[in-house]
Amino acid sequence: MDMSAAALVSCPGFFAFYCFREEERMRGLQVGTLIGSRYRIVHKLGAGGMSSVYAAEDLQLGGKLRAVKVAYARAEDYECLAQEAGLLMALNHPQLPVITDFVAPNEEGIMFMVTDYVEGENLQHYFERNAKKLHMDDILRIAMQLCAVLDYLHRQSPPVIHRDLKPANVMLDRSGHLKLIDLGIARTYKFAQAGDTLQLGTPGFAAPEQAESGQSDARADIYGLGALLFYLLSGGQYYRATYPLQAGVLGREGAQFIPLLERMLDVRAERRFASVREADEALSTIAARSGHHAHAPRPGSGSLHYRSRPGSGQRTCVIAALSSGSGATFVAITLAKLLGSRRLSCCAIEHAVNEPEWHALLRSGAAAPLPELPPGAVDLRLSAAHTVWQEGTICWQALYPQQAATDGKISNNGASVDAGLGYVALSAAASREGSQASGWAGLAGLSAGNCPMGQWQSSGDHLNAEAVIYDLSGRFDAPECRALLEEADDCYFVADPLPAKWTPARLSLARQLSDTRRRAGRHTGWIANKDMPFRYRSEWLSLLPEPPEVIISQLTPEKWMQSLWSGKWATDNRGWNRQLSHELKPLWSRFLS
Repeated sequence: MDMSAAALVSCPGFFAFYCFREEERMRGLQVGTLIGSRYRIVHKLGAGGMSSVYAAEDLQLGGKLRAVKVAYARAEDYECLAQEAGLLMALNHPQLPVITDFVAPNEEGIMFMVTDYVEGENLQHYFERNAKKLHMDDILRIAMQLCAVLDYLHRQSPPVIHRDLKPANVMLDRSGHLKLIDLGIARTYKFAQAGDTLQLGTPGFAAPEQAESGQSDARADIYGLGALLFYLLSGGQYYRATYPLQAGVLGREGAQFIPLLERMLDVRAERRFASVREADEALSTIAARSGHHAHAPRPGSGSLHYRSRPGSGQRTCVIAALSSGSGATFVAITLAKLLGSRRLSCCAIEHAVNEPEWHALLRSGAAAPLPELPPGAVDLRLSAAHTVWQEGTICWQALYPQQAATDGKISNNGASVDAGLGYVALSAAASREGSQASGWAGLAGLSAGNCPMGQWQSSGDHLNAEAVIYDLSGRFDAPECRALLEEADDCYFVADPLPAKWTPARLSLARQLSDTRRRAGRHTGWIANKDMPFRYRSEWLSLLPEPPEVIISQLTPEKWMQSLWSGKWATDNRGWNRQLSHELKPLWSRFLS
């Protein structure tokens, strides 16, 4: 069995209460066997202790390759398994493979679970292929992404506990993204139950309480994550509670993790972090203190690290709304605020095809306009239709409230300029340190110009900002935006829970743009905004062309309105800042290179 096939042995499952028939596992299914009149077995990928996994063709989808996990259940467990299946099929997270189908047990007690076929290699193979020495950035990125998906599982109602965190159950797909696989012994926490139905887990990674009579909860996964982190930091050693954590085992850089690991690996569950989100915050503190970052991977790269364009420390990101009111403006502004709080120089731009909103949303706060243009400096405005001001390391480019778009022109107090205004480089005078207006230095300098929008990338490469964010809102279908959408480093489409507003034409265009960018090796993602518990939530998320990379919770409407009327943004609220920083981490972490 080759490496990629072996990595797929641990595809997700949920069979917590079955006994496996060894003789059936050894015999296996034959090539060509048809399952559920739909899935035709192609070959066996491998077998674990309680199940086997096969590659199969989905005959209803033109032979699309699927992973089919086969297990054998006791008759008395069928109803419970069906309930667990329904719950876990509703899960939707970018770091969980999608469970697409569940075939109930046949007369022999054989049941099948169908998932997306995930290509790549698991963390165990990646670790060994790199001589059991990973870059600290890789370790942090893996741990923090695991925190994100575990937090999602633990926030379900009832909470879903994985209970089997280990390198073989962490998949790195061919784009370099992490997926947590094999929910084979996962269980939902039952508040009235005294103990686990089955004590399972992998020695060296399982929490002590998983072998005892009590019921394990989310803190068992915190222990498992700590054990996995220790394994990676120590060069492949398994943690034993009888041995104290020492710098000699973890190395010089690993020593800074000792206080964190002591908390996560405490044999007393009540002494561990109360939630995985607390562990994530502790990891973020280590990353910030040490100067390491959890990089997002570049599609197609052989490394887990993202590398920005050669010779440039700049990254461009376009935020577009699938429909009006989906929240692209909220995402763009919040992303800029989060990057600014991390001291990245950022230029945030309200595109000229939009109706002006930013000025009203942002200028009522503490942000002040830049002083009068110093002698010898160039005009930093993107166009005559824009106003510009500085807020910390953020350069805001907002449309004047007085402007109105007519016939492809932007009218501003009598001045008329093209809606497709291009971008030109900042002159040396505008970025000279010691300038009379300190706000002009170190920001993305832009002056009005006549170059077409299609040439934005040639000049944009020379902007001084580390991050450039464009808000296209619901106007991404404007022709003058096409080049920007195709050439930006990152493009995100924002959708809210009102799919009635998603027109077929806009969905088709979004898919077309995503395909074009994918062929060029550029990243495109989806953001589910205004998330909340409701009956058809899983149906809403399943309608998106791809699983969302980011899911943003709906803010309390009355509190949000109070903030806006008080001249405050959501990130000015401490609780919301923490929540949004956590939910938008897949976005802002891409800029930290």
